Amino acid sequence: MGNSTMKKLLLLLLFIPLFVFAQFGSEKGELTYKELMSINSMETFLKVMIENNYTKFDTSSTYVGFSLNPNEEGLSSSFAYYFTTDNRFEFTFTRTGTMYTGTPREREGVIENTYDNIFEIIKRRCRFDAAKTIAEETYACYKCRQAKFDGLIGLRSTGLRGIITAFANKKDWDLNR
Repeated sequence: MGNSTMKKLLLLLLFIPLFVFAQFGSEKGELTYKELMSINSMETFLKVMIENNYTKFDTSSTYVGFSLNPNEEGLSSSFAYYFTTDNRFEFTFTRTGTMYTGTPREREGVIENTYDNIFEIIKRRCRFDAAKTIAEETYACYKCRQAKFDGLIGLRSTGLRGIITAFANKKDWDLNR
């Protein structure tokens, strides 16, 4: 084999893993920052739900609810709601699970999860606005230039779960109530 052919083969072998990760790096069902920022209406919310394999589980006159791959009891690792009364959406993600250490001493703890991944991106790309208390819950609120909705994105965690809420139409929200 010639030196030029060997270099081409080596480059090909180096880039194959990059193409594989690019294609399979984000499993469907795992909401991304880009998808979150794209939601600006019920229509785009429904698009994101469908493309991420969420299942509708509840509808009322004020909201529509979805869950990700629910089991027979309705348990899921992620729930999503769109509130039609104020064009607000909310995602709740499980943050805990069993951590396998390779020994018989597995333990419960925070595992890699969608909430923490998106929160890290928001902290890097968005501007912190304020800590806001809404209905006795405190959110870290950010203004994101990439967001298609007009308002703030609020984040909070309970340890067991992480919650991302878009407070769309900031002027319509009294965030200190």
